[in-house]
Amino acid sequence: MSGRPLKMLLSEGLIRTDAVSDPQLRITLQERQDAREKLDEIERPIVVLYPDSGMQIKQWSTGSFVQLGRELQQRYGASIVVPIESDSTQVIEIVTAIGGTAQIWQPGTLRELAAMMMRASHVLPHWQQLGHL
Repeated sequence: MSGRPLKMLLSEGLIRTDAVSDPQLRITLQERQDAREKLDEIERPIVVLYPDSGMQIKQWSTGSFVQLGRELQQRYGASIVVPIESDSTQVIEIVTAIGGTAQIWQPGTLRELAAMMMRASHVLPHWQQLGHL
């Protein structure tokens, strides 16, 4: 937990600073191997576009993801992977409109998603600042 909710809990004395630590998810060798096998057929660089923000107000538009995906393919020869999370309709629209090497990453466990993201060249969440691309 970070940001505003954490500051509120700390300021109210509901939690102590020494009780807060960054979450850690340790991916097993088998989980890494499984992700490697699934991604080995995809040409690098592999860029994961992660459209699920959890909050509609933070959500990028489908058109923004499509524009970004096309630009990454054209400029860098990137293979685009878009995980299905809560809104499969948006993911299908994004992947279809990007075309080319864009593909859907089927739903699975958080651990499988993390392993896939570890193998990707870049992961761009909905809030990523893209000025440096």
